[in-house]
Amino acid sequence: MKKIILLIIIVFSFSSSIVAQPPLNFDFNQRVDIYDGFSDIGTQSLYWNSGILNLGYCYSSHFGTTISFYDTLGNLNWKDTLFYSQNYFVGYQIIAINNSSFYLAGIVWNDTITQYDIFLAKYNTNGDSIYYKVYPETGANIFTAIQMFSPDTFLLLSYWQAQVNIDTSNIVISKIDTSGNIITTLTDIPDMKKGYGILKAGNNKIYVGGTLKTNLGTNYHVKAFINVFDYDLNLITRTYPSLALNERFKAFNLWNNNLYLTTDATDFFYPPNPNATPKSRIGKMDSLGNYIHYSDFGYFCFTCGSGTPKVLNENCLILPIIYSPDSLFFIDSTLNLICKTNVDLPNATCSMSSNFDILPSKKLVGTGYFSQDATHSNDHWIFLTENIEEYLNTNCNMMSVIENEIHDHSYYLIYPTPFNEFLIVRNQKYSSKLFNVSLINNLGENIISKTGVYEEKLNTTFLKEGIYFLRITDSEQVNVFKTIKLN
Repeated sequence: MKKIILLIIIVFSFSSSIVAQPPLNFDFNQRVDIYDGFSDIGTQSLYWNSGILNLGYCYSSHFGTTISFYDTLGNLNWKDTLFYSQNYFVGYQIIAINNSSFYLAGIVWNDTITQYDIFLAKYNTNGDSIYYKVYPETGANIFTAIQMFSPDTFLLLSYWQAQVNIDTSNIVISKIDTSGNIITTLTDIPDMKKGYGILKAGNNKIYVGGTLKTNLGTNYHVKAFINVFDYDLNLITRTYPSLALNERFKAFNLWNNNLYLTTDATDFFYPPNPNATPKSRIGKMDSLGNYIHYSDFGYFCFTCGSGTPKVLNENCLILPIIYSPDSLFFIDSTLNLICKTNVDLPNATCSMSSNFDILPSKKLVGTGYFSQDATHSNDHWIFLTENIEEYLNTNCNMMSVIENEIHDHSYYLIYPTPFNEFLIVRNQKYSSKLFNVSLINNLGENIISKTGVYEEKLNTTFLKEGIYFLRITDSEQVNVFKTIKLN
């Protein structure tokens, strides 16, 4: 076989063998004992009131909630541990609409079978309680998410079951004012869905995402679903975007008028197969929750999972993959990998929570747990990283070019090179294999994106003379080639 020499960008593979960039530097990272002497774990960080608000949970004889507030230098302003008369009082999410107060929503229960209820609490800037309201229900009403609907109204998502851990449930959406009063409630049809995320979009749409079981009992698969409602909570459509045999909803976010959904996907039978190790998947969707395309990232790992995707800027989405090790994947709007880095510390067991926040300075603030060894209780781990945009500019320059030989596994033919009015990509090995192709300029901007089978012809008449990079992605590999446009 004749050897073809091309200039190729260093290739980053979507697999566990991907080469990470240098780890992030921290402005600070520290272990904090919020609940003195007992185990406590951070679950959410929120940039608020020019500082860092952290939420977590703790455990002694029963579960409680921890909240703490730090300045951006890592100095503790106040902390509090919250226990009520219930056996279980856990705040799942904090949300703020101004700098004078914040809200905490979660679950309380007295027994483990039926009496789960949701609560909403409001606190001032010193962490003092303004109100605490429980919304009692017969059966188990499980809080999962809260979202702003208007300046004085929340959307609160939960699912109701006659008792815990049964197959059927009702998705419940409640509109609640900032005084804690329920305005209206939608109880969706009973089925095997559990809703875990809610988003309000600017197009008169409310998105609810979650996971469903395909069958009753123990013989089932799991699938992600998206329900779309209007602002009056009327159902617009239901979609089931899962493509793998099993695909569990993790989180979603809105970016540039598209919905970005993260799932953990596997084609093993799950449960109960212990080999059913999922891989993190992110999908780009239209306004009705239909896939435009998707990409797999992270690791095949049973204990790994996708966190909430966060928008860094108009060109970059941050996807956290939690555990083994904690990592951040930086992705563009067409789901191409820009860069990846690990977030870990030597000589300690640290894990970040899946819900971090981004400061106006483009630094990431997060929490999680810190444990030096197995004999000591867990404590909060709080951290603030360096500026992420500066990190990307310094460490993730995808324009580094090397001269290399195309080996047998690189079976794409690119011609003509240099090119003028058109550029053709041909798969010389498979005549029916789907691939995605993107043409990128020397500033890293995506100019052309297409999906092809066997061969794709790109119209390049409108392009200026210069150097371009062609990224080709299929189910097995990613290749990026350098080429030149001539006038």
